[in-house]
Parts: sequence; structure tokens; C-alpha cells
Amino acid sequence: MRRSSVIAGAIAGVALAAAASFVTVKMFAVAGAAEAAIYRETGLSFSYSGLPGISLWPDTAVTLDDVALATPQSGRPVVAAPEIRLKLDRILTWDEPAIASIVLTDPQINMTIGRDGKPGWVFGKKAEAAPPPELSVRLTNGHLTYLDERTGFTFTVDEIEADTTVSGMDGEFNAKGGVVWNKEPINFTLFLKSLRRLSEDGSPIDLNFSSPSLTLALSGRAATAQSFSVTGQATAKSDDLRLLALWLGNKLSGSRGFANFEMSGSFEASPQAIAFRKGRFSLDDMHGQGDLLLTNGAGRLRIDANLGLDRIDLNVYRGAEPYASALTLLEDRWSTDPLSFEALKNMDARLRLAANQIDYGELKTGPARVSGDLKNGILDLRLDDISLYGGTAAARLRLDGRNALPAVALSFAGTHLDSEPALRGAMSFGKVAGSLSTSFSATTLGSSVAEMVSRLAGSGSFRITDGSITDLDLPAVIHQAAESIQDGWPLDPSRKTPFEALSGSYTIEDGIIAIQDLALASPQLAITLRGEIDIARQALDLASESRLATEQKTSGKAPSFATFPVPVIFKGRWISPRIYPDVPGILDDPQTAFRALKKLGLGTATVETSGAPPAN
Repeated sequence: MRRSSVIAGAIAGVALAAAASFVTVKMFAVAGAAEAAIYRETGLSFSYSGLPGISLWPDTAVTLDDVALATPQSGRPVVAAPEIRLKLDRILTWDEPAIASIVLTDPQINMTIGRDGKPGWVFGKKAEAAPPPELSVRLTNGHLTYLDERTGFTFTVDEIEADTTVSGMDGEFNAKGGVVWNKEPINFTLFLKSLRRLSEDGSPIDLNFSSPSLTLALSGRAATAQSFSVTGQATAKSDDLRLLALWLGNKLSGSRGFANFEMSGSFEASPQAIAFRKGRFSLDDMHGQGDLLLTNGAGRLRIDANLGLDRIDLNVYRGAEPYASALTLLEDRWSTDPLSFEALKNMDARLRLAANQIDYGELKTGPARVSGDLKNGILDLRLDDISLYGGTAAARLRLDGRNALPAVALSFAGTHLDSEPALRGAMSFGKVAGSLSTSFSATTLGSSVAEMVSRLAGSGSFRITDGSITDLDLPAVIHQAAESIQDGWPLDPSRKTPFEALSGSYTIEDGIIAIQDLALASPQLAITLRGEIDIARQALDLASESRLATEQKTSGKAPSFATFPVPVIFKGRWISPRIYPDVPGILDDPQTAFRALKKLGLGTATVETSGAPPAN
């Protein structure tokens, strides 16, 4: 009995030893098959340390530790992983099992191009008698580093979770999964026709990826021979360009606009630049087409754009509530909120834009051309050939954000503008109708709008012809000045003051407009105003010399005009000034002053009957 037990034990031991030897041989055979398959598909040598391991659950697989895949020329690892799992298509039997797929855990993938321009990898081999079978590889928690030693261009991709296949004699590559780049997750699919040709004449590529900041669909060619480059047709979409810029390493200031961006067209990308040629784009519900180039030299973003747009809607980017009325000069106080042009230092730009319309507040232009140059914190904008309110105009705006106090320089010239909508659009004050021609230039600096207004300097002139002042009967205002002190403008929607010409010139210093010859000529009134308008305090101090018509114009007969005996003063807040005759002591003792005024009479000593008042 004891002898039988010994024999049974010996047989069992031999059987176990045979089984162990069988499994070991098979594991080494699988490892050898993996080495042959990897070299066949990629041209990379395969090494590992220690003995192969076996796993029977959830699938039959052979595991190898400290794996390295290296080029035969340099011996430097292209891929290194602490473990590789070779999943088999069946359990270990006498038949040779095939490798169904490969799983690399925590792989470090190094794609390096040397200073001599030769890649540190060899993907794909020359044609064989028969195409090799497809090789499936899953990457788990992978990390990829690309480095071009010729230019120093490098990027990294982390947390790679992807299923890949390599097949064919040129190394056709497919991948699908997710990665993390610049701390943002990306889902992607990638097709490369030839891994080998990637470092030669280039490989056809199809790439689709989506991230919280950007969605991209690209079909074209990728190459690394001269430098890393991708060309083809692409469509890019971003819900928030500020989020995209931040992801790419460039912060855009502000919080309004730069949403719903989409561009499609001919695409070129290199380490230095990304370009869309003849592309179609949309941004903030504006649409256009043209060329867009983004470059990043010395860590500084530069935008070059040559675009045609259906419209430019600046209301989207205003600090006021979206589509709120523009600043009403007669009512709203100047803002003291901090103002900064610091964002101008974020990037450089060269813009050449053509638009069918530009909107800002209630200001709307017709077709316009815009040229903009931004460099080292200075933005120089030029608007040429503007079709504006029935006339033409040109403007130039210079914003300087280099110093602690932002600076502004503005010039404008317009001819034959429809005055009422033009003034309403520019200042929300559309009380003067007619044909407007004007020019002005101004400069200022300050940390808020209020400070900028108080430092404003410049000069200008204007002329409005064949027009009217709506809601105001100015001759009645002058007549009433002989009777009482008026507090505020006596506005009446049923009244107006027609005129043949309203013109003037002015200078500005420290936010105060100095006027010498603001003149209005009409059939009922000739008036010249001189004095100051304090823009910062929104106040005026003007004195008028007035001549009133004493006889209405009839056919064949010109009206007569009488001179008001004293100047009429307009003083106080411009929304509601006090209007009164310039008689000594009138504000202290109005009754005595008005009795003295009546003794002077209304121009009894100077009555002109030669026709209309002299044109200014």
C-alpha cells in the first residue's frame, strides 16, 4: 500500500513537472511570438526582465514585466512599461495559441526626432510576401512625449486610455480612446495610413477629437520629416474662446462675447502656427469668411486675420448690459469704475476686416473696412470707407495699454450724415435733424472713464444744414427770456426750430469745450453762442447773441430781425440749465432786473431789413 502511494506521488510529481514545463515552454513561446509580431509590425526590438507569468482569469494571458520596445539602431526605448499583458485566443493546449491582443500598463511612449532629422522610431517595414496579421494593443494610463531636437518643439499627452491596431505592410494605425492634455480630457479617434511614412513623405490622417474647450474634425496629411506638420481640411468649434485660449496658454480678459465659434476650411498646423485658409467662420452670431493665422513666437500669441463679415456687432463686448442703450450724455454720470487696457498686452494682432455693417449701441454703419494692428500693448484701429447714415466717414482709434494709465487717441471725419440718427447712435441724443458734416480729434488718459473725460483734449468743427431742432422752439425760449427765468429746457414734442445752418468750431482742454462761434441761422432766429461746456461735470456756461424775426417771411419779402438787447445766458447742468437774460442782479432780484430789461426794449435801436441773417 505504501509502495503504491509512493508510485502515485511520483507519477503526480512527474505530471506536474511536465505540466509546468509545458506551460513554461508555451509562455516563452508566446513571449517569442509577441517579440516577432512587434518587430514585424513596428521594427522595434522587444525585451523584458524575469520570467513570464500566466493569468487564467478573466482571460488566458501571459504577462511580462519591465518591458522595453527600442529601435535596433539606437537601443533607446520608444516604449517602456512596467507590465505587458499578452491576451491569448485560447487556453494553453498542444496547439500553438495566437496572441489576440496586447495590453500595455502605464506605458511611457517617447517619440523623438534627432538633430539629424532622423526619427527615434521605425514604424512599418518593407513589403513582404504576405501582409502581416493585425496587431491590437490597448494602452492603459499611458504617457506620450514628443520632442523634435531640431527645433525644441515638444508636447506631452497624459492618461492615455486607448485601443489601437497596427496592420498592413506600411503600419496602418487606428486608435480610439481618451487622453489628458494641458489638464483637460480629450476623447478622440485617429487613423494614420502609414506609421512608416509619417517620418518620410507624410501619411494620410483622419483625426476627430472633442474636449470641453474644442471640437476638431481633420482629414489630411501628417508628417515629421522637416518638422511636425498637419495639413488638410478641418472644422473647429468652441463654445467659449476664452476657455480655449486659457487651455492653449493665453488668457483673454473680460467676460462678454467670444462664444459659439466655428471655422472650417483649408487647415495647416505646425509647431509655430495654426492657419485656416479660405475658411468660413462664425462667432457670436456673426458670420464671415477669409484667412486666419495664429502664431506663437517666444510664448506670445499673434493673430493675423483677413476676413469679410456680414456684420460686426460690438454690443456683444460692451461693459453695459447686452443691447442696453448707449451712454446718454445728457443723463448718465461718467463711470468711475477702474478701466484697464492690460489685455492689450496679452497678444499681438494684424486685422483686415470688411463688414456690411458695424453695430455699437444704437450706432449702425453701412459697409465699412476696418484695419487693426496690435503690438506691444498698443492697438491702432482704422475705419475707412464707412457708409454711415446716408453719408461717408472715416475714423481712427488708438488705445495704449503700455503704461499704468490707459491712453486713448480718436479722430473722426464724416460728410453728409443724416444728423438725427447719427447723433442718436453716437450719444443717444437725436434732437437735431439735418445734413451733418463734422471732423474732430481728441486725446486723453486715465484709470476710469470719468478721469479720461476730465483729461480730454482736442478740437473739432461741425456744420448741419437744412435741419431742425426737434422738441424745442428756440425763438420762444429767447422771447421767454425777456419775461422770466427758465429752469430747464421747455421741451415739447409738438414744437421744433427749423434752421438753414447750424455750425461751430471748438477746442477741448482738461475736459472743457471752449466755443467761440456756435451759430444758428433760421428764418425765425439768428443766434451765436460763446462760452464753455464742461464735459466732466456735464454742465454748460454759454452766452448768446440773438436776433429775432419781427416779421414773418412772405413771398417776395424778407423778414426783419431785431437784436435782443442783452445776451441770454444758458448755465447749469446741461440736462436742465437755467436760462435768463444777462442783467446785473437778476438772480437776486428778478423783478427789478426784468423791469430794467423792458425799458431797453427788444432791439428798437437796431432793426435789420436786408433779408435773412448773415450766414456764418
